[in-house]
Amino acid sequence: MSLAVLRSHALAGVGAPAVNVEVHLANGLSAFIIVEPLLPPCPSV
Repeated sequence: MSLAVLRSHALAGVGAPAVNVEVHLANGLSAFIIVEPLLPPCPSV
């Protein structure tokens, strides 16, 4: 199994938070999984 890791940015309104992308390459059925860490709630303005 091969693993590729890269840093990128996501689009979130007018911001662009940094994200890590990990891709596992292997034989077998295709799969697409998004894992999002739990983030603290945004403070009210």
